[in-house]
Amino acid sequence: FPSFDHALLKDAVDSSNNALNLAKKHPNIKYVYASIGDFLLSNTQTFDFIFCLEVLEHWKTWKAHIPQIARSLNKKGMLTISTINKTASSFAKAIIWTEYIARWLPKNTHQWQHFIPPSEVVHTCASFGLSLHNISGMTFLPISQEWAPTHSVNTNYMLFLRHNEVY
Repeated sequence: FPSFDHALLKDAVDSSNNALNLAKKHPNIKYVYASIGDFLLSNTQTFDFIFCLEVLEHWKTWKAHIPQIARSLNKKGMLTISTINKTASSFAKAIIWTEYIARWLPKNTHQWQHFIPPSEVVHTCASFGLSLHNISGMTFLPISQEWAPTHSVNTNYMLFLRHNEVY
């Protein structure tokens, strides 16, 4: 994954107090406690980067947020989405292993029926003028406790999207 300079980040929105409290170690960022839907509906500015990481699979109505996200993305900006693919592998790894065997997450954190194939996210984003720039699989390395890129998108994947005008 490309390295990221947190100094470029100026605003962060999250509906999790825990996530915002952890993120406050970067004092130059303005943090907003809100759901993304509420924030985007009231937002009038555009952003160079929008990161939507590991949340789509928790929103039953994720498609309703895509037009708002597309409107909030600067015309030369980049949207990064990471989520979980809807495959047998993702069921085994993201639910059975993560929630029931390793117990890294509470049971019922994920619902397999809410996992999303990359093609569905790309197709939905294309409806709102966003094109796929790149896709990468992601895998968790339990020994180092880190995420690493992989060619396989069978379980977790990351999409990098831009407005059509950029191409």
